[in-house]
Amino acid sequence: MRSVEYTDSDLWVKDELERLFWIEIAKRKARLVDVESFELMLALWQDVVAWFESHENEFEEPFHDGVDAFWDKIQFGSLSLPFLWPQKQLELLDEATALFARRGGEVAERLPCYRGFFLADFAVVTNLVELHGWWQFISSGRGRKYLHSKGLYSSCGEPHPVAATEEIRFVGAELPAISVGEMITTTISLSNPVRAPRRLRFEKMRTLVADERNIIVDGERLSGRMLLDFDLSKPMPSMREIEYAVRAAFNAARLKRWDAMLASGTLTDPTLLDETELRAQDMTKLLLPPIEEHKLMLAVTSARPIIVGLHCWDLVQAGLSKNGAARQAVDELRSTSGDPDLTMRRALNGLAAVQKRIDEYDSSMLPWNR
Repeated sequence: MRSVEYTDSDLWVKDELERLFWIEIAKRKARLVDVESFELMLALWQDVVAWFESHENEFEEPFHDGVDAFWDKIQFGSLSLPFLWPQKQLELLDEATALFARRGGEVAERLPCYRGFFLADFAVVTNLVELHGWWQFISSGRGRKYLHSKGLYSSCGEPHPVAATEEIRFVGAELPAISVGEMITTTISLSNPVRAPRRLRFEKMRTLVADERNIIVDGERLSGRMLLDFDLSKPMPSMREIEYAVRAAFNAARLKRWDAMLASGTLTDPTLLDETELRAQDMTKLLLPPIEEHKLMLAVTSARPIIVGLHCWDLVQAGLSKNGAARQAVDELRSTSGDPDLTMRRALNGLAAVQKRIDEYDSSMLPWNR
């Protein structure tokens, strides 16, 4: 059997959809198990969004992360890297937490099936019509031609030459940096229009920074050191997991040190920092698990049946019959994607497959929960 060759962009899209399909199934199982708690979560999310939007004029730049930060405080009790947040935003976040903490705590305590996910992701309602239109385009010949992509469903194309359509001139320069008609290299991308969830893994190991803890080894208190801690009586974490955990903790510790140096004036020019340890390419390779872990997004033919099935399931829950839901789903999804292969029969098949997934779902099924 010939193995499939994926581009880097293919792998990112594949992993995004794998995570997205899992959380969409988990959310629907949560709705079946305890619809009251599920509706409470959705109502709270809307109220928190509206509250932060009502305060957006208090900042020079939009406080986009406020809603996520609120859910993180509810779920984990604290923020990651709080020293990177401006004081005024932290104060506003404290106000939101005080105002909505009771309702948030009730959601966190009662809501089923969110184990393995961030509540900030679980509370978001996904626009499946937009998702289907995006998927249909990037996986079509028309989309690959537009993006200049080489993969099966890459959302980011390959660099290619184009003629500049307007002049670019820097302030004070006599000659333009780029003239009309000059050939330049560009890359076209089309990002996923919906939010892809993050994995929330069980903690197989910890990275401990000595400066933040009282760590004593052989009677000596450690300083300026980082330790990796995991249980020797349990299976060893993979080398991929170990490397990612160490790199992430190391970079976080460096950021904290640099922030303190900038605040104290001992570091006046952050551009002088050695950024070789923060290379994005090194980190992103570690973020993607092996494709063998994927259980839902297995091939190019996997995405559409799941998206259509989820949309049909929602319409059935809204009161339509299975045939009525399939008919409406086909009409709505075709209207944005122009998908000629989407039929009633395929929609019903997708619904049946998704229904089975939802009925059988348990958080222990998540590949990253094992």
